[in-house]
Amino acid sequence: MKNLNGQVPEEKGLIFPVVRDVVAEVLTYEPEEITQDTSFDEDDLDIMGTPHHEKILMMLQKRFADVQLDMHTLRDCVTVAELVSLIEEEKEFSDM
Repeated sequence: MKNLNGQVPEEKGLIFPVVRDVVAEVLTYEPEEITQDTSFDEDDLDIMGTPHHEKILMMLQKRFADVQLDMHTLRDCVTVAELVSLIEEEKEFSDM
């Protein structure tokens, strides 16, 4: 799934599994427990503003090096689906 640099290939459908796996790894969840509807706020994961949030950001920055992600942008994403959509949009923009 990753190239030699540890980055994810451009295929749009591969973004959710990568985001899901990163979140699951950082939070020690089973990947199947993380869905598109899983929220980062107190309703589900409750990680807003925690070191876990920062670690997820750092791991995603490595995996999607062509996407501009920062903590402010990540905080705006309430659900995994919103984060996936953001990455997809950034990838489309960077391909132009």
